Amino acid sequence: MKYAFRQLLKNPGLTAVIVISLAIGIGANAVVFSWIRATLLDSIPGAGEPQRLAVISPQHKSGGINDTMSLADIESLAAETNIFAGITASQFAAVTVRLSETPEWFWGQHTLANFFDVLGVRPALGRGFVPGEDQPGALTQVAVISHKLWQERFEASPGVVGRVIEINERPVTIVGVAPEGFKGAMGGLRMDLWIPLATQITDGELKPRYTSRGWRWLHTVARLQRGVSFAQASVAADTVGRRLAQEFPEVSKDSTLRVLRMWDATWGGQSLFLPLLRVLAIVAGLLLLLVAANVANLLLARAQARQRELGVRLALGATAGRVIRQLLTESMLLATLGGLGGVALAIFGVNFLFTLLPPTYLPIGYDLRLNWTLLGVIGVVTLATGILFGVAPAIQASRTDLNETLKAGGRTSSGLSPRHWLRRALVVSEVALALVLLIGMGLCVRSFAKARQVDVGFDPHGVWLAGFRLSPHAGDEAATRQFYQRLQAEAARLPGVESAALASWFPLGFEGGDSAGVKVPGYTPAPGESMSTFTSLVSPQYFSTLKIPIVSGREFNLDDDTKQKPVAVINDAFAK
Repeated sequence: MKYAFRQLLKNPGLTAVIVISLAIGIGANAVVFSWIRATLLDSIPGAGEPQRLAVISPQHKSGGINDTMSLADIESLAAETNIFAGITASQFAAVTVRLSETPEWFWGQHTLANFFDVLGVRPALGRGFVPGEDQPGALTQVAVISHKLWQERFEASPGVVGRVIEINERPVTIVGVAPEGFKGAMGGLRMDLWIPLATQITDGELKPRYTSRGWRWLHTVARLQRGVSFAQASVAADTVGRRLAQEFPEVSKDSTLRVLRMWDATWGGQSLFLPLLRVLAIVAGLLLLLVAANVANLLLARAQARQRELGVRLALGATAGRVIRQLLTESMLLATLGGLGGVALAIFGVNFLFTLLPPTYLPIGYDLRLNWTLLGVIGVVTLATGILFGVAPAIQASRTDLNETLKAGGRTSSGLSPRHWLRRALVVSEVALALVLLIGMGLCVRSFAKARQVDVGFDPHGVWLAGFRLSPHAGDEAATRQFYQRLQAEAARLPGVESAALASWFPLGFEGGDSAGVKVPGYTPAPGESMSTFTSLVSPQYFSTLKIPIVSGREFNLDDDTKQKPVAVINDAFAK
């Protein structure tokens, strides 16, 4: 090892170039591995036996997958198959919580009572939910808070269990604290608290959600029985889905149920990052191969410059195996230094992907810190890289012709010798890999430039967004309407503001939108055609604020209220 250090220090410039190149290649892969672990392999941190967790989603005959299910369909699936050890569901939403005099906005999940049991999550304090607490009319409304909220807002007090707080203007008793690291079941979104479904179900329009099969509003997660494969679960779910389609054709026609692994869910952060991670994983892998080929070429040149030294060692009795071991030791030392540099780069680079995302108010909460598992992966990559670029040069150098080398008196042999086929092959591979990366980068730049030229249908320049949420128990409909109108008017009077509008969803946002089934008089849907469309509730001046042209008809006005005939504005694609 000391001899290897001395050899590397003899040529510090070459050593620095090799170590920096390896650090960049290994660091890039470490960043990608960190995101893969957080988004795909550990999408629900803190869950027990996560490999048995699955997502169940309705799939239309046309191939489209719905994110959510109705509670009635979930209950039918749970009752008609024993493939699953448990099925739970949830809906995430912003809630108004009063921990002091001023109400605050927190993110929560409305869940079924078996939520923590199905996920295999044991609260750090207190308990989870018990049967009946998720039903309308439950005597006591309860909540489980996150470990982070417990530490930051309750000073990690053990007496927090049993404390009453106000959620959506209703008293709720804290019955448990989630374990550290558990963020919920929304794939990368960080929840602050969990409350049973009954907490948001009140008399009125929300109550039909408990009975309507057409109201798909819950994200479903199931735990497979031990020994049950995903293929078996898919067959069982498909059987139930087809029966539901026959029994309730008005809401389930031409659809079935599909079982997916957690990382294939169409909701959550993994659905956003998976396409990007696939591209980055390929780029990082090609980059590492390019670095390995480049380093191998440099080591071959270095070995050629050391031909006389190696020839003398062989002449003095050193075996070819010992020479190979010495050169491999130097290669592994270079790889280790490059791996350490890659870890340092990864520590500062794991948050790089966040810079590629547009701003969002969603609570993205991935844990991208390097852990022992990730360090182990980096170690394996470092070892494999060291072997990849070190073996060929070491074997080539050990085959030195003693007579030719000693007669040459230290002069290196011509690069045109057939023995240098490996160097020529490495040069060709470097050029090929670099060309692939260059073409890929060019295509990405071209696609990005074209994406910037796409007409998105509105003018985003100068548009600012702000979010708020009213408690579902804030007041009657008339008072709520007056509040919205006053808020819009006050926002429009702010200095520098030309106009203001309100909307339940904004265009091109990660949050998606509400969906609704549509029936058009006189139109017969094609076989397998989905008649579901995304909708957004908007205020007057919405289209003029975003500079969306109305090609036919008119925009909404203040007279479009519940006393008048319902109206809607559709886009050109829907009209066609």
